[in-house]
Amino acid sequence: MAGGLALPLTATTSTTSPALDISNSGAGTDAYGIAAHGGAGSSGLHGVGGVNGVFGETSGSGTSSGVLGQASASGGTGVTGKSPAGEGVHGEANGGIGVRGISGLGYGVWGSSTFNWGILAETASATEPALRSNGVLSAIDAHGTTYGLRSYVTSSSGFAVTAEGGHTGVSGTGSHTGVFGTGGANGIYGLSSSNTGYGVNGGATGTGYGVYGISAAGDGTYGKALTTGKAGIVGVAANGADTNYAGFFVGNVSIDGTVSATTANSGVKNFKIDHPLDPAGTWLYHTSIESPDMKNLYDGVVTTSEDGFATVQLPKYFEALNRDFRYQLTVVGGDTWARARIASEVSGNAFVIETDQPHITVSWQVTGIRHDAFAEAHRTVVEVPKTGDDLGTCIELTACAAP
Repeated sequence: MAGGLALPLTATTSTTSPALDISNSGAGTDAYGIAAHGGAGSSGLHGVGGVNGVFGETSGSGTSSGVLGQASASGGTGVTGKSPAGEGVHGEANGGIGVRGISGLGYGVWGSSTFNWGILAETASATEPALRSNGVLSAIDAHGTTYGLRSYVTSSSGFAVTAEGGHTGVSGTGSHTGVFGTGGANGIYGLSSSNTGYGVNGGATGTGYGVYGISAAGDGTYGKALTTGKAGIVGVAANGADTNYAGFFVGNVSIDGTVSATTANSGVKNFKIDHPLDPAGTWLYHTSIESPDMKNLYDGVVTTSEDGFATVQLPKYFEALNRDFRYQLTVVGGDTWARARIASEVSGNAFVIETDQPHITVSWQVTGIRHDAFAEAHRTVVEVPKTGDDLGTCIELTACAAP
């Protein structure tokens, strides 16, 4: 006998009321309606039902739980939910926590579904998440053929999921999407307190995306760094930068700031197009022109008049943008040798070319150094001593070996 019942107990009934309805009006952390314990390899409580295998309800507030599952063994699971067609674990809360899982060494919550969601949680609370979990390893590990984890919150200031783990807050694996989040502010928000950790870490073993962000009105993926010298978003090309890309963009790219290339190929900044003579079979690369100055280049061709003069009209913003002008002139064609010179330097966004013979074609080039407000405030420092971890190292290893 145990508690007035002969064990093992097997009973069958057909009723629209609960087969077993137990209430405990006592107070305290151990005042459970049902407390069930199982030995090694077994379950404390196992329920199978046409609607709910296990249903728990609490009238308490705060940290009270309708269903509380706890595992004290290594590798154990606080709550395990499995479903061949529905939700493995489904939790709803109007003010508390839909599902709470606590595990000393294993998973706080583990959900698996062969058809629907491994874990589905919903809440209307503005202060409590639909799903909260704490774990030493992964706080939440969800697997599903569609979504591993899906959670909803109807409040504009609430969180669908909060998870804290010693290694990973949320781990999701799915043949379609591991973790999917939608929110009025953030679909997925990740925060790491480790110097080597990641707020959000996504990986793909196939040809899919590690992290995929899409937005109907805002930014698909947004990264922000609060520490000097760090990056909001970091991309690393594995297996060689010549075959993979740290970043790949389709469409226009806007950069509000300075672009610095600090790789072994930092001296090579190419454009890449289809080769005009063999567009289907060959790429064509060209390398950009480098300068220690913020230098702009303008060029063209002009023919002098009967008296040997030609006025070159530059853009009307030319002098507002540039200073320290440099000129190059080359006489093109003609039956005799001719000479050309700058008769008048740039003034009023124009300059004058003079040739010693009439009707001479001249190729001209003018450069200028930017002196707009931004350029004056952000001059490039050409030579900078290395400090910290950079000191004593070289981007190109053979450069450090050079005498």
